[in-house]
Amino acid sequence: MSYIGNQPISVAFVTDSFSGNGSTVTFTMSVAPANTASALVVVSGVVQDPSTYSMLGTVLTFSGAPPAGTGNISVRYLGIPASNITTTAYRTVTEFTATAGQTIFSTPSYTPGFLNVYQNGVLLGSSDRTAVTGTSVVLTVGANLGDLVTTESFYVSAVANGIPAVAGSVGATYLAAGAAYQAFLDAASGTGTGALKLPYGTTAQRPAGLPFEIRGNIDTGNPEWYDVSTSSWKFLSQPAGYLVNYLVVAGGGGGGWAQALAAGAGGGGGGGFLATAATLSSGVAYTITIGAGGVGSSSSASGSSGSNSVISTVATAISGGGGGTSALGAPSGGSALSGGSGGGGTNYFTSPGAGTAGQGYAGGVGSTAGANFGGGGGGGASSVGANGSGSAAGSGGSGSTSAISGSSVSYAGGGGGGTYSGGTVGTGGLGGGGNGGASGGGNGFAGTANTGGGGGGSSDTGSNSYIGGNGGSGIVIISYLGSQRGTGGTVTSSGGYTIHTFTSSGTYNA
Repeated sequence: MSYIGNQPISVAFVTDSFSGNGSTVTFTMSVAPANTASALVVVSGVVQDPSTYSMLGTVLTFSGAPPAGTGNISVRYLGIPASNITTTAYRTVTEFTATAGQTIFSTPSYTPGFLNVYQNGVLLGSSDRTAVTGTSVVLTVGANLGDLVTTESFYVSAVANGIPAVAGSVGATYLAAGAAYQAFLDAASGTGTGALKLPYGTTAQRPAGLPFEIRGNIDTGNPEWYDVSTSSWKFLSQPAGYLVNYLVVAGGGGGGWAQALAAGAGGGGGGGFLATAATLSSGVAYTITIGAGGVGSSSSASGSSGSNSVISTVATAISGGGGGTSALGAPSGGSALSGGSGGGGTNYFTSPGAGTAGQGYAGGVGSTAGANFGGGGGGGASSVGANGSGSAAGSGGSGSTSAISGSSVSYAGGGGGGTYSGGTVGTGGLGGGGNGGASGGGNGFAGTANTGGGGGGSSDTGSNSYIGGNGGSGIVIISYLGSQRGTGGTVTSSGGYTIHTFTSSGTYNA
């Protein structure tokens, strides 16, 4: 049978040889036996009784000096002690004082073939005694009265738990069920053509991490190791990145405020809109930020801009600009703000906010003609906001449409402008833009959440003040062809693509 590791071999017992001089009683051994029974001491061919010598560490001391002779003293070590291991006696010595003619001697149990018999210190050959029963020894010729008969038996040991080098020898029964640490080995047919199987789990199941720990990550499909210097898990080799499509829409701007006896307010601009492709690095954690919508104005200040939406190191969509306001006084109020798409202007501050190239468009111009003045619509991702004309407010610019989620959805529409009492209200742009306040006077309507739509401007009745609508929050969507590779967001699939949708801030683990 073959065994894992080197093949067992047979070797002789370790033996020391000394020369007596008739006066020296102490000798230094190369081994420190466990006790006197752990070594066989022979002087001039005669086995010595353990009572005639002592052993302390590596010092052998005789009770009387051995006679002079070259190499006439030998010490054969029958077992070398090992610390922290429970041992079994490997040599048992029993002495008998014979009666006249005695042939049978009852011995402690022994294994036939592993017994030496001495008569008055002389080793008996196989023809001089019979030792086959395992419990007694029979001399061929009866002993003389007072003869010293000594039996020396040896314990037979074996590698009882040796594991044969056969495929499948190491199975689950050798592993502790549910153990915190388990090793798995798959070597096909004992040839080493299999593989070492690592413990594995998801990114969320990573342990706290200790030096030299290694595991498989089933989220990324890569082995990883714990780097103590950075207190983080890293991949054994950084795999190539993979291509994703992404949509990033920022928060829309808030609508403007219209004070009593003033003109209608401008609508908020839609959030910046980015939709393209990029290569993400496997194993990298990308921070996802979802921009909030801007707050609609309730004072002479402009409606506030929204917040940016971000995929860290990859893309930043600029927040939508707030809508302009119109207050009593000539002129008084707040100008429209620029952003991803700009907010709409008013009669006092006619100029709209500008958009960001590649992300959105400017708002509409505020009206300065007629008895009543309509506010300009907020800009959208795909068109400018409409201008106010007389008492008619401008509608919000149209947003852009994307099917990255698996269905066609429009995002980042501008908010509609508000009007003075009795005028035409601007409608919100396609893509979540909020309508302006009611023509009889009212608050602007909010942009739709997670579309980046701008808030509508409020409308004035001539006797009350009304608040602009809040902008809608943004969104981030990441998709790629094939089965899931990353984690984060709400995961869906459509048309062979895996889709990660973030409606609140989080992390995408590539």
